[in-house]
Amino acid sequence: MSTASPAQELLDVAAILRVACHRYILPKFRKLKPEDIVSTELRATADGVEKDFTTRPDHEVERFVSRDCLSKTHPHARMVGEEGVKKSPEILTKLGEGSVFILDPIDGTTPFRNGEVGFGILLSQQENGVTQAGWMLLVSENDGRIYTQIIMGDNESGVWHSAGERHGFVKLTRSPGNLPKLPKGIISARYFNPGVLKNEKLVQGKLKNPRDTLDDAKVGLNLAESASSVELYFRLALGGIDFMTIAPARPWDNAAGAFINRLLGGADCHLDSGQPYDPTRIDGGIMVAAYPAVLPPIQERLFLRFPLGCEPCVPSLLLEPSRQKHLRVTTTFSVPEVPPP
Repeated sequence: MSTASPAQELLDVAAILRVACHRYILPKFRKLKPEDIVSTELRATADGVEKDFTTRPDHEVERFVSRDCLSKTHPHARMVGEEGVKKSPEILTKLGEGSVFILDPIDGTTPFRNGEVGFGILLSQQENGVTQAGWMLLVSENDGRIYTQIIMGDNESGVWHSAGERHGFVKLTRSPGNLPKLPKGIISARYFNPGVLKNEKLVQGKLKNPRDTLDDAKVGLNLAESASSVELYFRLALGGIDFMTIAPARPWDNAAGAFINRLLGGADCHLDSGQPYDPTRIDGGIMVAAYPAVLPPIQERLFLRFPLGCEPCVPSLLLEPSRQKHLRVTTTFSVPEVPPP
């Protein structure tokens, strides 16, 4: 069921997110000072250890959204924010209990810190571990103008998209008849075992028939830094890609986007079990597809040929890159023709 206009609650929360972005994030965009970096963490990469930064706007947005989104409209709900979890990880143990909002105050801190667009805010509403609504705000740029797009949805209203502050919300739909013959997607390889997907030759060595699975065998695979979750889910919702994977499956990165994709008729699963994505689970990785028929051939032709690994990421492993090196690259490719449903 869906309606001819978005629910007022969806609009109210979307307005809060835009205010948070314009008040706390955009004034610091391309103007971050050393004192705006409030904390750093170490994480392992293919080349050793790198720093993961948290900024002052991360904390400001989390406080603002919690105060304005919860205290006024949902006084009995709890906020589970990424920054709050870093301080008190035990709150994740009750993620599936009661009314909860899950927030990523700045998804894509790296592009934000580097002065690049492609970051945003992710928020979802949960009731006893089941997603009820989702909001995604993406900061974009066109001819030097910075603006925010929003995609939001719930079970009653469906999915809605605003292309910028000057634009209202229009309904998003996805026709089953548009199932692509050659689906295109992005695989995040951050949590593969050491040595897997390290370079093009190794990647192709893991594929039994690379010429059947790549767009252009002469070019090979395209390895690049991973995009933010909010940017990937926007591309999935708007038809830019047909499938994607994210690891680890942290709820603030995925709950809103995976829910919106389901509302549009898509499907998802955990990489290790094949079960539908569960936002209360925080380990492993997930695969999300615009069409359910896309999932089986990807699993069969690609993932089951890789030694996935997908161990949960814990601090002891992150601080010991000699024991576990995680690669921050993505692989863009196509899978063979998908049979019609």
